[in-house]
Amino acid sequence: MKDNQSSSIVSTSAMHSSGKANARIIGSAVAGVSELALFHPVDTVAKRLMSTETQLITLSSPTQTRVNLNNAIFRSCATEGLGQKAMSLFPGVGFGAAYKILQRVYKFGYSIAEDYVLLDPDE
Repeated sequence: MKDNQSSSIVSTSAMHSSGKANARIIGSAVAGVSELALFHPVDTVAKRLMSTETQLITLSSPTQTRVNLNNAIFRSCATEGLGQKAMSLFPGVGFGAAYKILQRVYKFGYSIAEDYVLLDPDE
């Protein structure tokens, strides 16, 4: 009985490594997409706030402060709806998406190639 269990593990080991490779590629692609979805808008807001030359905070008028921040963060979409404002935080996301996803797949894909090179020929 014990021999049957060990033989079934050996017989599926090649399939397991293929699943491991797929998991690495899919996981790295998800990591790249998640990084873009979470950090691209945060980075965009930070850069827009740093590059704004007008005074953003008006201590005597919280309403004016809100308007100034809204204009600095959302620029031409400051008067648009929530969806347009959200999309304005993703400028250049096409190039960024291609770069980040390919970067992550390459990073984790390297370990797949390394595993293949180090593969024991007896297995």
